[in-house]
Amino acid sequence: VILAGLVLPSLLYGGIGLWLLARSAGLSMPIGKATVISAYAYLAEMLPLPGGAVIRTGALMRAGSTLGRSSALVIVTAILWVSLALLGAGLTLLPGWRDLAVPLLAIGGLVSGAIFVWLWSTAGAAIAVQTLAHRIAGILLTALRLTFAFAALHMPISFIQTFPFVLALLLGSASSVAPAGLGVSESLAALAATTLDHPAGIAFLAVG
Repeated sequence: VILAGLVLPSLLYGGIGLWLLARSAGLSMPIGKATVISAYAYLAEMLPLPGGAVIRTGALMRAGSTLGRSSALVIVTAILWVSLALLGAGLTLLPGWRDLAVPLLAIGGLVSGAIFVWLWSTAGAAIAVQTLAHRIAGILLTALRLTFAFAALHMPISFIQTFPFVLALLLGSASSVAPAGLGVSESLAALAATTLDHPAGIAFLAVG
């Protein structure tokens, strides 16, 4: 029931993300319209092709942006999501897996910082801060969904322990840019579970 209840916030989250992309391009797009378009993008991400990125880029172009700027915003903000997931996973793994955590933290911090500066220079400080906050909220929302997904499969793990699986989920789909229908996210989650001494099969199903 809780997982079903989290569907609406997830759809709204996607709509706010597209609304922010439009603002980053200097355009106006109603959040309601952005949410509907984002829902189509989520459906397209189930296919083994980068449908979500194509739909979001097309929506920005129809609103008046250029192909180059639309593509850059979609790709860069997707990379920001992945880099923040690297930071989350690194913080989770730091106590017992320092050799793995430190590179994750370093890469995630550098990439996140670079993208934040780029957004600040191209779209302004307010948009950069809002985009960063939005992507962090997305990490937390995904972690919350995974917490209950694992619980539904009778493998309760803490909220913080889901961050490596959030990273696997986002890496597998390249955060809505690369195809998400190939089972890559699920396989990465199973690999992460094996590394962390969790049942790989349950992790595969939870992420799926």
